[in-house]
Amino acid sequence: MMLVLALICAAMGILYLFLWPKHLASKQTGWRLFVLHYFHALVWFSLALASFLRLFGIYSVNLISSGIALLAFVFYGVFLFTFVQAGKNRG
Repeated sequence: MMLVLALICAAMGILYLFLWPKHLASKQTGWRLFVLHYFHALVWFSLALASFLRLFGIYSVNLISSGIALLAFVFYGVFLFTFVQAGKNRG
């Protein structure tokens, strides 16, 4: 089951490398442009890695997997904050 989940998350990551909020990025530069372009995909790749690591079933590896999944949550928070701020600046 975890392998299927890892593959789905990896596929979503690849998808979001190409589907990103370009309409909000027209006035963005530097860090905000980077976050809008790559962080949503990074969330999915992090979840894919966390799911893949769970396949091993070793306690210490599961702890690392949990840390990576929490890091994905942080990435998503940064992406969401930047997305909302870019929307406010656009209007």
